[in-house]
Amino acid sequence: MYFLIKISALLFKLIKIFIINFLILYLLLLIIEISFQIKNKSFLSESKFIYRDKIQNEYENEVHLSYVPYKLIHSNTDLFPLSGISNVRTIFCQEKDKFYEYYSDKYGFNSGNNQESSKILLIGDSYVQGMCVEPSLSFASMLNSINMGFFGNGPLIEYATFKEYGDSYEFKYLVWVFTPDNDFYDFSQEIQNETLKKYISDDNFSQNLVEKNNMKDEIILNYFDYESRILKEKIKHYHLDIKYVRKTIAEFVKSISKEEVENNENISSNMYSEKNLNLIADLFINVNQVLLKKDVKFLVVFNAFHPGYKYSKSFNFMEHYKLMSKNKKQLKDILTNSNIEIYDFDEYIHQNYDEKNIDKIFKKVGNSYDHYSIFGNKVLSEEILKALKI
Repeated sequence: MYFLIKISALLFKLIKIFIINFLILYLLLLIIEISFQIKNKSFLSESKFIYRDKIQNEYENEVHLSYVPYKLIHSNTDLFPLSGISNVRTIFCQEKDKFYEYYSDKYGFNSGNNQESSKILLIGDSYVQGMCVEPSLSFASMLNSINMGFFGNGPLIEYATFKEYGDSYEFKYLVWVFTPDNDFYDFSQEIQNETLKKYISDDNFSQNLVEKNNMKDEIILNYFDYESRILKEKIKHYHLDIKYVRKTIAEFVKSISKEEVENNENISSNMYSEKNLNLIADLFINVNQVLLKKDVKFLVVFNAFHPGYKYSKSFNFMEHYKLMSKNKKQLKDILTNSNIEIYDFDEYIHQNYDEKNIDKIFKKVGNSYDHYSIFGNKVLSEEILKALKI
């Protein structure tokens, strides 16, 4: 009996020591986290979730975060939404302390009031959607276009979006913006989704998203799950999750992990594979065949390479730049041989800008480049209109 009491007392002491040391370590990490956030001027800054929670109490109509389709690529849902929640005030993105919003159209796109007057339908990713610019200053708005762009979209989601919603709008020109920086990678992920793969294997496949618009909105609401997330978001708001410290440790572990290096090599190999390249080309060719029957002009626009790749001194980034440049050239050749009109914005940028003045085209946020500046959007919109000859 005495022995059991001694063992219990020792265990209690060890547990007490462990808890005390754990709390000391956590407090130390929290101090490091807060110090970094203060230095980065992000201490207690509002996230999109917190901002939405605050204004929802002041705004009588619904307010929602911007949904991004790629988030559900690896999930099993009865329906795969390709647009956001319809007809609501939508919080799109955040740059420092500024939040950018738009009011979604009847299907959940950032098209403003352009549906009735536009002759141009625009498909693409965050460049098209208008990442962190006022809606009126995006190049989609400057083109007065119907905007089907969404952050994170790759070629397969964009193709599926056209298949689902293309017949719901009247237009004379289709402009599909391809982003070499990430579209090859995006496609390698999208092709893993069973629903999205059906758009390739079956020309007649459709989720009938126009008719199932309410169901689509409900799936997105369930994904956001605002009520159950509030505690987690409050913890993040006060930096109690020590996110920066955890991320730094995780990146260090990855950098020394042989498995991570092998995974990156496998991803790169799949991303730039000839099979995927041909599948991407087929998507454009299929769309072109549909548009020819409707007498709609088709233009594929290749986005300029991001300065983070084009001017990088990192070996890994330079290798990716070489591979994506090679794939882009091959894709352009296939489209040209298929009589699909293309416009390469990177060629224009290469002729007129360099590393010293690229910040006129790409917006610089902190020490890195983001999407196009307002001037960059203006230049691209003018170049597209020239290519369309309108």
